[in-house]
Amino acid sequence: MSSPICEALLEMHYFRALVRHFKSILGADQLQILKPTQQREKWLGFDQGFVRGPRAGRALEGELKDFIHSNVRPLSVFRAFFLQFKVVDQRRSRRGAPAGWTKPWYSADLSTSPDKDTKISQHETLVRLSQLPNTEVAYACPMLFGLGDLVDEPDPATLRTVDVRSAPSGWLTSGGHRLAFQDPVAQAFWCSEPIPAKDWNFTEALERLPRLDEEHLRKFMGEVRGLVWEDTDRPFRRKVLPPSLIVVGTNR
Repeated sequence: MSSPICEALLEMHYFRALVRHFKSILGADQLQILKPTQQREKWLGFDQGFVRGPRAGRALEGELKDFIHSNVRPLSVFRAFFLQFKVVDQRRSRRGAPAGWTKPWYSADLSTSPDKDTKISQHETLVRLSQLPNTEVAYACPMLFGLGDLVDEPDPATLRTVDVRSAPSGWLTSGGHRLAFQDPVAQAFWCSEPIPAKDWNFTEALERLPRLDEEHLRKFMGEVRGLVWEDTDRPFRRKVLPPSLIVVGTNR
C-alpha cells in the first residue's frame, strides 16, 4: 500500500529534530544547513545537508556539484552529513519480497534512471557524493505510514538512515532496485537481490575521522609551519603554529 505521506512532509516533520542532532555533532555555533532547490537537487542528489566548514550556501553547493560531475575536489575543508528522504511503502502482498519474508513488509524505491540533464541517476549522484572525504551520505527512510503519525513530536527511532556506501556496485543506472525492511526495526536490505545494508551510525561516522598520534602530530605541525612561513625569509625565529590554529587532544 502506497504511503499517503509525501516526501516533503516527512522532511518537515523531522527537520527540527535533525537540526538538534547535528548541532550536538558539528557544534551549535558552526552548523550550516544546505537545502537545494528542486532544480539544483538533481545535480546534488540530497534533500538536506548539515555542514561544518568555511563555505556555505550556493558556494558550497557549487563545489559539491563540481566534485560529483567533474571530480574536482572542493577548495574548502568541511565535515558534512547529507540525507535523501525516501517514502517507505507498506507492502501487504509478498510479491517482490525476498525469499522467506512474510507480509506486511516495507520498501522504498531507489531512483536509478539517468536524469536528462545530469545524465546520471539520483542514486549514482549520491554514490559519487559519498566518496568525498569527511562526508557521510544516507537514505532517510521514515517508518511513518499515516498522516496521523505526523501529529506527535518526531521520534528519532522511527527514522531509518541507510549508509549509501553500503550499496552494491552495478546499480547506478539499472532499474527496479529498492531498500527493503521485513519490519520497521529489522535489518535493511538492498533489493531486488537481497544484500544487507548498513544503517547509519553517527558514532561510527565520527570514528572514521583521522586521528593523530604524537608522531603524526609533529609531522602535521611541520607541514603547517612550512605552509605559513619560510624560515629562510626571516632573520628571527617565529612561533611554530599560527594563532588561528588550535590542536585539541582527546583520550578516545
